[in-house]
Amino acid sequence: MRKYLQTFLPMILGLLLLLVGLLLILDPIPPKQLRLATGAPGAAFHIFGQRYVTQLANDGVQTVLHPSEGSAENIALLAAGQVDAALAQNGGRDPDNTANLQHITSLGNIFLQPLWVFYRQDTAHRVHGKTQLNLITQLQGWRLNIGAPGSGVRNLMLRLLDISGLDPKDPHISMLKQEEAARRLQAGELDAMAFASNQNSPLVQQLLHTPGIGLLDFAHAETYSRRLPQIVPITIPPGLIDLQQQLPPQEMHLIAVTASLLVRHDLHPALQALLVREAQKIHAGPDWFQRRGEFPNPGTSEFPLDDDAAYVYRHGPSRWERWLPFWAATFMDRMGLAMISIALVVVPLLKFGPKIYVLEVRWRIYRSYQVLNAIDNTLNTTPSDQLLPRSALEDLLEKTRRLEDQLAEIAMPSWNRAAFYSLKSHIGLVQRSIQARMAHA
Repeated sequence: MRKYLQTFLPMILGLLLLLVGLLLILDPIPPKQLRLATGAPGAAFHIFGQRYVTQLANDGVQTVLHPSEGSAENIALLAAGQVDAALAQNGGRDPDNTANLQHITSLGNIFLQPLWVFYRQDTAHRVHGKTQLNLITQLQGWRLNIGAPGSGVRNLMLRLLDISGLDPKDPHISMLKQEEAARRLQAGELDAMAFASNQNSPLVQQLLHTPGIGLLDFAHAETYSRRLPQIVPITIPPGLIDLQQQLPPQEMHLIAVTASLLVRHDLHPALQALLVREAQKIHAGPDWFQRRGEFPNPGTSEFPLDDDAAYVYRHGPSRWERWLPFWAATFMDRMGLAMISIALVVVPLLKFGPKIYVLEVRWRIYRSYQVLNAIDNTLNTTPSDQLLPRSALEDLLEKTRRLEDQLAEIAMPSWNRAAFYSLKSHIGLVQRSIQARMAHA
């Protein structure tokens, strides 16, 4: 066995080094902590973030939530590498902040986020003589809050005001946090406020049921969706908010933006796939504005869809994930790739290994004959009337013995025994010749 190891040990060590290298590249063990940028406490992003904390904990991943003002801040945090993943509206990034956006990829669209524009009905009646409004232009000159800096709704509202012909720099426009804006709206210190959130948000439900607060009906919802591609027109059928009170009394039109789950492109692939699968559990259900199974989806986004996410959408979970816990399944998946890579090396070695060994045996016999020929030449080129010193003859004899030792270390295949015995016989002939000369030295 030791004779074979001398030949194949370099190959074995090479395979081990290849395995270690592949494990380092494939990184089979994902991190156990994930930093997720969400939104303000009570906002839809923060509520969904808490659900991700619970779901990911079942797979042994600790999720650290990073509250923020909204989409623009979340994207900035993700681009800067301060978080690993973020919830954000499509089109919600700050157009003036483009640094490091190439490091961000999307795991798909996860839900629709309606834009809610609430206003005081007494202001509407005083200015327009009616309590139901349906145009953004009807808010001109009003004390309007469009969202705090860092929120995606602020950027969206600035675009809506601009294409509607209103001045985004109107001094009556404020940029307060939504909780403070809601307080001021109800206190009469604001005339209207806009924010984007899921219909289950406590703030949305509070304002929908507050007497004297109206909801803007977007008569131009379809038009806005064609001017701004991230906008989706949606409707609220009569009675959807409160069927007993028949709220709303007639169909209303809103606009919404799709929310996406974004990650750093260098986030461990297993965590990316896990996030997609958890998103399918969290966001697949129906609500006011989406049908069951409509989300999440790999739809269009301002950021490219990640390759690992695309694979999950196309093929679903791997076979290991159907039977094993997340960490074990991840290890098996990554090791499978490593084994395939190694097989691409091992199979040729199994085919050509014996041939390589044959060549090595022939080469060692050839080299032994070269050494033996050099010894024989030293003996035969010495004139017959001159004798080599005994020390020189002893050195030559020792070389032949070393040749015998080296020959004994070769695991000689049966088909090459003739060459083996021929070399051994020739070594014996040279040894006897040396010994004969030593007898006369």
